[in-house]
This record gives sequence, C-alpha cells and structure tokens, in this order.
Amino acid sequence: MILLGVDAGTNAIRATAFDRAGAIVAAAAKSIEPSRPEPGWVELDQDVVVKALGQAIRELLPKLPEPPELLCLTAPTDGLWLVDARGEPVRPAVLPADRRAVPFSREWELHGIGNAVYRRAGYALLPQTQAAIYRWLLEHEPASVDRAATGFSSKDALLHALTGARTTDITDASAPFLDIRSRTYDEELIDLLRLRPVRHLLPEIDTPNGSLWPLSDAGAELTGLPSGMAVHASPFDSIAAGLAAGFQGKGDAFILLGPQLVTGIQIERLELAGEPTGRNVCLPRYDRWVRMLTSGSGMTLLDWLLPLIGVTYTGLDAALARTPAGSNGVRILPSFATTGETAPAVRPDVRGSILGLTTESSKDDLARAACEALALQARYTLASSGVAPGVVTLTGGGSRAPAFRQLLADVLGLPLHIAPQPETAARGAVIAGMIAAGIEYDHVAWTAPSAEIQPVPATSERYQELYAQFATDQLAALSS
Repeated sequence: MILLGVDAGTNAIRATAFDRAGAIVAAAAKSIEPSRPEPGWVELDQDVVVKALGQAIRELLPKLPEPPELLCLTAPTDGLWLVDARGEPVRPAVLPADRRAVPFSREWELHGIGNAVYRRAGYALLPQTQAAIYRWLLEHEPASVDRAATGFSSKDALLHALTGARTTDITDASAPFLDIRSRTYDEELIDLLRLRPVRHLLPEIDTPNGSLWPLSDAGAELTGLPSGMAVHASPFDSIAAGLAAGFQGKGDAFILLGPQLVTGIQIERLELAGEPTGRNVCLPRYDRWVRMLTSGSGMTLLDWLLPLIGVTYTGLDAALARTPAGSNGVRILPSFATTGETAPAVRPDVRGSILGLTTESSKDDLARAACEALALQARYTLASSGVAPGVVTLTGGGSRAPAFRQLLADVLGLPLHIAPQPETAARGAVIAGMIAAGIEYDHVAWTAPSAEIQPVPATSERYQELYAQFATDQLAALSS
C-alpha cells in the first residue's frame, strides 16, 4: 500500500509517498513564490499553488512501485483563500505572514473585544486570523467579499480544488469563529466581531476525524491520479507534525523550530482566564485540545544573527562547543521579529535585546546565547500552559542541528525526542488519513523518534539557574 502526504507550505509544495510501514518511498517538490504587492502584504496566486500541487504529484508518480491508495493534505493555518460559486479564485490568497489587518487586531484589543473572544474561543485575535482579514476586506475590498462563495484556509482550498468539497477540519476551524467547547460556529462571536456579512462564506465543519472525499475528474487531470481516489484534509501542519511525533495523552508536547518557534502541549481542560495569547486547538477527541503558542523569532533569529557575527550553520556545532553553558554572561531576549512578541503574551512593540556584552565577548558566545534564547523561550512558553510536559518532541528545520538538540534537552531537563524525519508534517497528515479511512497501522513504527537526547545532569543544573534569570528578564520585557 502506498499513501501520499502533501505538505503545502508557503514556499514549496512537497509530496511524499509512504509505504504501509511508514517508510518513505519517494518524494518530490515544487517551489512557489509569494508576492508582496504592498508593504506588509504577502499573497499567493491560488492557481499557481494548485498547478504546483499537480506538478509535484505527477513528478512523484513514476517513482512509485504501485499506484497510491490515499492522498492526505496538510498546510499552514490562518490566512484566507476566497473562491466563488464555481470554485474559481476571487483574489490572491492572503498568507499568514500578511500584516495588512494589524489595525483591526489592535482596535479589537483596545476595545476589549480581543479579551472577550479569548474567553469564548480560546485564541488571540492576531492580524493573520481570518477574522482580521475579513474585516480588512469588508472595508477595503468589499467587491471581493461580494464575489466570494467560500473562504478557506490553504489546506481546505486545495481539498476543494481536488474534490469540490467545501469543508474545513476541526483544527483549522478552531480559530476564529468556533465555540471550542461545543465545536460549532459561535453565532454570538461572529456578531461580536461584526462579521455577520461573511457568515455565509464559512465552510461546513467536517466530522471529527475528517471525511474521505473522492478525487474529481478535474483533480484527476491535474494530478495524474485516478478519479474517485480518496482524499483527506488532515490537521494543519503544526498539529500534523505533533501527530507524527506520537501525541498520545496529557502533557505530550512538541517544539517546532522553523522560521518561528512553535510549542504545543496536549491538554484535557480548557483554562481561558489568563491573558489572551496563542490558541487552543481542538483535536478529534472532544476532551482533547492542544495549547499552541507561536513566538515570532525562531530560525529567523539565527538567519539574521549568524551572518552578522561570521558563524555559518555548518560551523554552529563547533561554535557551541567552544563556549560554556551561559555563554560567558551573554544573554539574549529573542523577540527580534518585526511583529514583536506573541508568546506567551502578545506584545507587538516588544523588541529583542542582547545583554551582558563586554569587549571580551566572542562570536561563539553570541552564537550560543542565541541558541540558548530559543531553547529557554521554548521552555518558557511550554511552562505557560500550566501542564507539566510529558514526552517532548523536537521537529522543524532546527531539529537537524545536533548541538542544538543537546542544548535544548539540557535546558528542558528532560529527554528530548527528535521527530521522524524528513517530511514530518506529511507523515502526520497520512496518519490522520489512515485513522479516517480505518486503515490499521503500526503507531510505534510510524511515530518512532529518529533519536532520543538525554540531558547532561551538570549542564541541566546550570540551566535551571539561567532559566530563572531568563524568565525574570522576559516577564519584565513583556510587562513594560
């Protein structure tokens, strides 16, 4: 049996074929290029994305030993993809990195609406949410709203292109219009946001595990797959990566180190009394959620800093080995994203800082301090959930750096699992698809970590002290 997983990112569409045991059989990818037509805008041509999806799958098919039996999709959440009644794109897709709707999210915060939404729906009203994007469109592009029949997230837009289905899964539906307790659209919330004019654009919410949709004739022509083949819209990419990491019960957590730093921890009880930040994502089980927080600076911090100090990624392990835990007193607060900080508190005006520099500080000290900042921030955001972490799994591009893996395990003071690689999100999408299809699979084999890193006791003890200082520094920065 061959199963296809597609991870539709904002820069590339990656198609991966797995066998029944979870081994990768073949893979293919097609690059796509977002456009930035105005400052702060980030968009994608929907037709280009759909074409790239078809090209990636067609490139993959000749490499397979037998025809695939299931196609599973995952992609980032947030952003907005509008299509008309015929299924044609109304305008370019607005991506999660887009910031045109910042004024609306700030207005909601100023008037207490963001706080009210968090109490009802469990997510922070950030500018990349569909609620904020819809408000922008209603004010600046009402004609686009008038022409639209459905508004999708990216994964569900691709499902529609392949099958004609107009639906969304429970993870993408978790923000911005869902009552996350009853798992139905919250009509009072829609009115609170003054978004009644777009209510008819919201897709139906699929069954908890997701349906299997037959590939349409148009989808078959696009991909080269047989018409009628089963297609599944799996959870969005961060949650799919968590599934591949073996999410099982309360406290299981993932740390996704990509361009941004994302942490997620499985919870069994909603606590919505705190400060609005992050989101609580529904899982298929009605008594399970993921408390997910996204910090603005992830690998982008290293992408910016390392070239400035003359350290390459290939030389990062050696740089970390040349300086001790604590970076000889150099400390970094990692809120260097232009959008400020979003975890564990939303502070658009907060900026990162480098502390403890002297004329004796080395580039190795700075490199290690940046890595320590990301690790300490991951621990800090996980701690904000109030749930003690159980099994913690690292995924994303940063999971391939051996020295960083060890540093993170030492900071957490816990064994660190490394998610199955490569194409972790696509693997999670296929796992979700197999569950929906009733296909029996070996969960241990599909989710077995590629490595397990044990903390070094002496180093971990040192990081307990450094974490206390980091938490104090971050609290002060986020409170100012």
